[in-house]
Amino acid sequence: SSNLQVTHSVPLVLNPDKIEIISRATPKQDYYVQTARGNRLFELDLGPLALAICGASRPEDHRLMDQLLKEHDEVGFVIAFLKAKGFADEAQMIARATAHTGHSRNYPDDGTAQTQTPTSQSKE
Repeated sequence: SSNLQVTHSVPLVLNPDKIEIISRATPKQDYYVQTARGNRLFELDLGPLALAICGASRPEDHRLMDQLLKEHDEVGFVIAFLKAKGFADEAQMIARATAHTGHSRNYPDDGTAQTQTPTSQSKE
């Protein structure tokens, strides 16, 4: 079975040589483009974090995203998604960077407990 995803707006004509080239491509890394100027297989060199985000297309990824979208706002979704994908440090950075906006109120700096909405502090 092939994991090849084809996205095109005109018919993609593949001869045996092109099929051979595509068959050796790495899913979610190598892409084949066919244009009026020629054909080319190229590598989209994504790091682990970018691949976790851009390559999240499996059914279980979609179920996770659907669940997180029900539970969080946009920023909270990103934080929760990154944590679920094993990028806790990056999620924590986003939580810290957005804490003042109120978006990441359920994601404190340590990423473990819920925090309360800031309130005015009394002076003693």
